[in-house]
Amino acid sequence: MENIEVRGQPNFFGLIPFFVFIIIYLGTGIYLGVIGVEMAFYQLPASVAMFFASIVCFLVFKGKFSDKIHIFIKGAAQYDIILMCLIFMLSGAFSSLCKEIGCVETVANLGIKYINPNWIVSGIFFVTCFLSFSAGTSVGSIVAIAPIAFNIAVKSGINPNLIAASVMCGAMFGDNLSLISDTTIVSSRTQGSSILDVFISSSFYAFPSAILTFFSFFFLSENLSNATNFLHESSIDLVKTVPYLMIIFFSLAGMNVFIVLFLGILSICLISVLYGNLYFLDVMKNINKGFLNMADLIFLSILTGGVSFAVIHNGGFKWLLIKLKSLIRGKSSAEFSIGAFVSIVDVFLANNTIAILICGKVAKKIAFENNISVQRSASILDMFSCIFQGIIPYGAQMIILVNFSNGLVSPISILPFLVYFGFLLFFVILSILGLDIKKVFLFFLKK
Repeated sequence: MENIEVRGQPNFFGLIPFFVFIIIYLGTGIYLGVIGVEMAFYQLPASVAMFFASIVCFLVFKGKFSDKIHIFIKGAAQYDIILMCLIFMLSGAFSSLCKEIGCVETVANLGIKYINPNWIVSGIFFVTCFLSFSAGTSVGSIVAIAPIAFNIAVKSGINPNLIAASVMCGAMFGDNLSLISDTTIVSSRTQGSSILDVFISSSFYAFPSAILTFFSFFFLSENLSNATNFLHESSIDLVKTVPYLMIIFFSLAGMNVFIVLFLGILSICLISVLYGNLYFLDVMKNINKGFLNMADLIFLSILTGGVSFAVIHNGGFKWLLIKLKSLIRGKSSAEFSIGAFVSIVDVFLANNTIAILICGKVAKKIAFENNISVQRSASILDMFSCIFQGIIPYGAQMIILVNFSNGLVSPISILPFLVYFGFLLFFVILSILGLDIKKVFLFFLKK
């Protein structure tokens, strides 16, 4: 993956398509919420809002229609976009089959039976952190854990928003910190730093944030002492845990996510045949059902890729960059500018990997001019992009998480419980202001 150039003449109006998307999506959700519609932000598919933003690209930007189409398709067909779409399809098929044959319910029953209710939410957070850190994929971790987590929420009476937040926080912990995560790799490569140095730099903020989050979820779960009473009396078939165990084992082993999901789907098919749960055509129909469940997310990813390239080509991000650079007065303001730039771009694109690619070259120049180490600039890019990727309501991680809830939660209802991002942002901002927790750790290590 190479840096994406922030080209084109600086032009504020180049950002209009993204403003249209945000106004339509958030505006509709806020309006529906005010008039009392349940799951207000769940009513308008994000892909529809991005579709209107795509139309605006063709209406507002100058040039031949054929040139506009070429730019849009080039953006929509980016490697990262197509890769994500294929992963979403396989994830959807795997989840649909798991639910159909009872894998999700089996694992949920196991969780409720053997884990202290007050530690269930913290435990889900810990397991998701471990999986995402080891596998390097936030989406893959959500796919593996979310169906189980929501099933536990339904059976135990736990607030589904709280349990959804534990999955999201854990998934983005690994997305930020994992040595094999796209964001860690891209941020280190664009800044010319080693992956290990970026990991060490980010660890001083991510691990304390994760520890505080773990205990925060415990205290928020204090009233769950009777949660196990909700467990239905049913036999637990350990064979049905095999697909999830395979997903987790092969993910931790570093196997390619496509192979992992394919093996997971294959294992479910074999279990279905052996147990007589599903016939061949039923399996095929459920795979198709899983594909269709991910349609909105796939459409959103493709359209976002096209719109982002059109905005880059027409100088929208270059205008934003110039405005942010004009605010730099020293090292602290330079670090804030790097963080703000990648955050704003991620809010527009809803893809933190591409946001880092776009901001990478500029961030490296700002860091060099203001005596900021390459591992520090890479760490700032990585942390800020992951924070905002985890909280935006139309990000891939949030949409796929909400889809798994079957209407139990909305992107907005989860927000108050996303405490990990608050802790991480707090520690990073303190470090930029000179009150660095890293210095405290280093002080005690020298003792």
